[in-house]
Amino acid sequence: MNLDIDENLLCYVKNPDQEMISTIKNLIDNVKPTAIIAEGEGRGVLVDYALKSLNVKVPEDTSLITFESED
Repeated sequence: MNLDIDENLLCYVKNPDQEMISTIKNLIDNVKPTAIIAEGEGRGVLVDYALKSLNVKVPEDTSLITFESED
């Protein structure tokens, strides 16, 4: 299966505690995503916190999906 990926929709956060709110704000302001996918429960909690601090309602305004990867 070949999927086209828009690299502009991918956000890499090196320091989640400091960068998450500004990264999510930039995403919401520029893309208005219907869903955000976060790898790991910890990052999912940070994304949820960032969305709440920006008055973005889950699931009314955007969906939040988290997953754990097995390394």
